[in-house]
Amino acid sequence: MGFESWRAFYLSDLQAVWSLLPLPAACLLFLLVSRRARAAAARSSEARFLRLWALLFSFETLLDPLVGGKLAPWLGLSGGALTAVILAFVLLGDFRVYWLVLAFALGDVRRSAWIAALVTPAVPVLAFAGERLARAFAPDASGVRLWLIHELLFTGVALGLRSLWLPRRAAAAPELAFLRGVCAYVALYYGLWAVCDALWLLLDLDAAWGLRALPNQLYYACFVPFVWLTYSRRG
Repeated sequence: MGFESWRAFYLSDLQAVWSLLPLPAACLLFLLVSRRARAAAARSSEARFLRLWALLFSFETLLDPLVGGKLAPWLGLSGGALTAVILAFVLLGDFRVYWLVLAFALGDVRRSAWIAALVTPAVPVLAFAGERLARAFAPDASGVRLWLIHELLFTGVALGLRSLWLPRRAAAAPELAFLRGVCAYVALYYGLWAVCDALWLLLDLDAAWGLRALPNQLYYACFVPFVWLTYSRRG
């Protein structure tokens, strides 16, 4: 394997930084220079929004592992400052989902951005409250349980949007299948993260860290390209 453990592999720059960058970089370059991407964006206001969204979050995806990893010492980030930056990127990762789904479902980009910004902190706040409650019964020095609670909650949010809210709110929208596919994809990577963290907490299974690299790729590297390709190929 080349590493003393799967956890060592997971924490390495190879997994945590470099493997996450090529696909978002290629996506960003495509969106910037491709005539096909510009032509697709000119077809409708929804397509223009999607190209803007994809540009923003391809760039954000590149910044996330770099700023939170390789560039942190150079930027002087440590302790509370580094935690704040990591939390900001977590919030942005959830915000991109809410904004995308709400913008298409509601048909109002600005209003959906405000709503997305308001609801984004809900899951982290609930996760923190749940961890504080659980800590009274069983401390968790690893900090993994907090992530597990967040992952389970957002898996529920994604499935709720897909199965309950979207069919009622956007039943007549031509993009319903696309939006439900996005929510299923989000539930997949959050669900996989939760499985990995549960295996680590309950069984102390080192291989869970190797498996955790898969949802990392789905979240960082593949999400924006998946959204763009799914929208482009919709029927």
